[in-house]
Amino acid sequence: MKKKMAGAMAALLMFAACQMPAFAAEVPEGGTDYGSFYDETGVMNTEVLQELGEVTLPSVGGAYGVDLHVDVLDYADGRETMEEMAARIYEEYGYGDPDTLDGLSLTLLLGTDGDSYTLPEGNWVVYGAGEDQELMEAIAASVSEQVAPYLTEGAWDGDLASDQATLEQAVSAVSDAVQQACEDNGIQKAGALLNYVTDVAGLLSDEQLQTLEQKAQEVSEQYNCGVYAVTVDDYQNYDDSGVFDTAVAVYHGCNLGEGSNRDGILLLLSMDDRDYAMFVYGPFAGEAFNSYGQEQLEQVFLDDFADDDWYDGFADYIETSASYMQQAVDGTPVSEPGPSLLGSLGRAFGIGCVIALIVCVILCFMMKSVAPGTNAQAYVTSEGLHLTGQRDQFTHRTQTRRKIEKDPPSDGGGTSHSGGGGSGRSGKF
Repeated sequence: MKKKMAGAMAALLMFAACQMPAFAAEVPEGGTDYGSFYDETGVMNTEVLQELGEVTLPSVGGAYGVDLHVDVLDYADGRETMEEMAARIYEEYGYGDPDTLDGLSLTLLLGTDGDSYTLPEGNWVVYGAGEDQELMEAIAASVSEQVAPYLTEGAWDGDLASDQATLEQAVSAVSDAVQQACEDNGIQKAGALLNYVTDVAGLLSDEQLQTLEQKAQEVSEQYNCGVYAVTVDDYQNYDDSGVFDTAVAVYHGCNLGEGSNRDGILLLLSMDDRDYAMFVYGPFAGEAFNSYGQEQLEQVFLDDFADDDWYDGFADYIETSASYMQQAVDGTPVSEPGPSLLGSLGRAFGIGCVIALIVCVILCFMMKSVAPGTNAQAYVTSEGLHLTGQRDQFTHRTQTRRKIEKDPPSDGGGTSHSGGGGSGRSGKF
């Protein structure tokens, strides 16, 4: 067990190293850079293409050890063929798996028609390269067949929205075709690089870690939705853009998730500043751990973590995750409760009492026929009024006070996020 845990920690540390650029080449200025998708025109910038470039292509490529890229260009000097251009870009910008350089790229060279972009016939190529050149060329040929229908001159009509949608279909086809071609050519999909519970920060004993790992594995396999927990000393050692972004990067970079949709939930703890993040990915996980469910789920472990009770916090997280997934399987995912019958009756009774009180007050005012006198003239005799004594009696006192405002206390809750193809929360514990 110790050897397995050590391997998981090594994988996470290796992931951190892989986050650093392996090559010194810079992305060309201008255009749109979505990770594995680059658009020189700057107009192919949809949310779908962003997710494909930042999540889907890296995830599929990482699972099969084939680095995937899509480049949309709008300029060429005319001295290179499409394949020569793709090969030059592949080498110049350091494409390919860090170990084998295995990779595949789709390169498009757009033309212009007034203010619109077009795709002239033949102005695209799927290029494969790597350690096994023959294998990568075979995969590239298979991918070319799948994407060809989206890359004909007739498929691009000059309407920006239509062309964006066509490009989205083409890039999605690259992802699907690579998976199928890799399977057909004997390249097996890699499993997750981490255990279900990975304790880099050393918060748990070996026995606690083994127990939690077994529980998380049983739950994950039962619902085909991974339940993961990772502790690190400082998330900035892996990704300095934020604890939630780090959780997203770990999930995708370590190929976490169960099933073809890679459904799962990841809880990340960073001990340096006591930060946490949850990341939910996949259609079933998104249903089981909806926004309300995420808010409720964090309440079951935050109180434990606030007391440094790490084992109970993770145990509660795994147990509650199983409960939420069972509710989703039953067709009743966790949701915010609506008003109860008793509460509705109580509100109706309260409103009735208020109305009755108003009616009673009005009737009381209508029945009063006696009013207090406003002066003492009726009590003065014909001889006049003679005061035999006088005194001052204070009946009221006025004080002015100023309220000193205080900052409202924090409720300890987290912040909701979306990104990386999923959603989640982050905060402090």
